[in-house]
Amino acid sequence: MATIAHIDTSPAPSRYRIQAVERVDAILDVFSSEDPDLGVTDVAGRTGLHKSTVHRFLVNLEAVGLLERDARTQPPRRPIVGRRMTPKGVGPR
Repeated sequence: MATIAHIDTSPAPSRYRIQAVERVDAILDVFSSEDPDLGVTDVAGRTGLHKSTVHRFLVNLEAVGLLERDARTQPPRRPIVGRRMTPKGVGPR
C-alpha cells in the first residue's frame, strides 16, 4: 500500500520537499503490472489521499501523458500508466 508516509525516506530536508511531488509519487506508486488500471476510489484508498485530491491529480497526470485512459475498461475508462512512463521502466506494458 503506497501512502504519503512512505516518502519520508528522502534525504532532502522537509523545507525543500514539495507536497505535490510527494503526492504524484504516491499515486504513481500504486500502479503496477498486478494492478494496471485503478479507479479514483482504489487510488484514494491505497494512498490515504481524499478522492477529490486523487481525481485532480489523475486529470493532470493524464494531461501530461504520465497516465492514459484505458479504452478497454468501460465505463468509466480507468487510468493506466501512460506511454511517457513505460520507456523509463515503469508500468505494466
